[in-house]
Amino acid sequence: MRSKNRMKRPRWIWIIFPTFYYIAYNIISIYIWIGIDKIDGHPQILLQTPELVDSSFYEIHMYKKEEHYQTYKYKGKKNQKIPLTTTEVLPRSHPRDGARRTNKKPSHAQLLWSGEAIRPIFSTPEIAKIKTIELVIAYCRDSLTWIYNDVLNEIPNQKEATVRMTVLSKCKEEANLPHFIDDHRIKDVNLMKLPNLGGCDYAYAHFINHYISKASLVDADSSLILFIKDTPRTAENFHFPHHSGYRTVSEMIKFASAGEFICGIKTNCNASPYHDTKILNTFKIDDYVRVGDINKGVKKDRKDDASFGMLNGYKHLQNFHRRKLNWKFPNNNLTQVCYGGTFALPASRLLFLSNEPNERQIFKLMEESLVRNTTSSIEEHYIERTWAGILAKSLNEKEVALVRGMQRPKNGISLRYGGVWGALFGKSKSTCG
Repeated sequence: MRSKNRMKRPRWIWIIFPTFYYIAYNIISIYIWIGIDKIDGHPQILLQTPELVDSSFYEIHMYKKEEHYQTYKYKGKKNQKIPLTTTEVLPRSHPRDGARRTNKKPSHAQLLWSGEAIRPIFSTPEIAKIKTIELVIAYCRDSLTWIYNDVLNEIPNQKEATVRMTVLSKCKEEANLPHFIDDHRIKDVNLMKLPNLGGCDYAYAHFINHYISKASLVDADSSLILFIKDTPRTAENFHFPHHSGYRTVSEMIKFASAGEFICGIKTNCNASPYHDTKILNTFKIDDYVRVGDINKGVKKDRKDDASFGMLNGYKHLQNFHRRKLNWKFPNNNLTQVCYGGTFALPASRLLFLSNEPNERQIFKLMEESLVRNTTSSIEEHYIERTWAGILAKSLNEKEVALVRGMQRPKNGISLRYGGVWGALFGKSKSTCG
């Protein structure tokens, strides 16, 4: 028998609580249905299926440095906010703000997701067995004095390895080059004078064709090649959405020494360098202004307007591959993409590819595609998204399943966010944990 003195609950409680629950439920449902997601604080609209995409949906957006490059780190019990140095970046495993923090070592799946899993290509030399490091620099007019500290000082096996430098000079500024040959860490310096065409991609393609025509398999088996641009690797020059910062040169050498292609910049923990191949194939842009020019007040490169239209009839990346290179991405499910014009790989990988039926010709066609007389062309952007697809080892079915398993069930592919077209976004518990 209940007590008569027991306090009765006001009737308004039974009305307000269900109403609040109903409203909250509907707001969350609408949020999920629209497909709005936030990556590092950026709202982005992601469609449910690739079939809903048309060419008019795509656009290129330039982002301010502070929007996607973390320029502070936290230290001490009070999480004191202190600036990073000009060359210091946060490690890939450091979670973004709001993600859970853990001291656990990344799993093989997480390393694979981030493009850092060491998977043998055809040989796996150790760092100690690397005898030659080919340092290839695409040079225009930026001062290269930063190479001494940020590159040469980062080489881990300086006593054992020979450093050979090739400067691909494109802007007739050879007189301003440092005297690298006087540095005891460099055995020889090779200067190649090239026309100012096709960005760093033309320079790299030219070097690759020259290298595979001269190198022997014996030399290549104990060598690695590091491709870098002349731009100092500072926070001010970092402008890549979904990426956390530059890799150190020693880190790149570590991966390349183990037989891996490795990109010079790191993705955020919940973003993968692997892209949905079907979406990546549809990549196209209508115009582009280099970040350096934007900083100088240039709004549009009038000279190159036509190069981004249908001048060559390339509808998208896949069309360019088929018509110009007679090639397609080896993996029709997932393809790795390296942005930023900096990467490393074992030299033996180039020799291996040059002995394949089509690849040797493809390298020549890549160089030929970049020789149009223009300061910026659509071919540059196509080739940038091709390097990892041809130089890195493709994922096998098991690895594809692992990467796809870490992808978010819905809205896990970028269809509209700057130039990162088709990149996978993952579940933070499995990718950032």
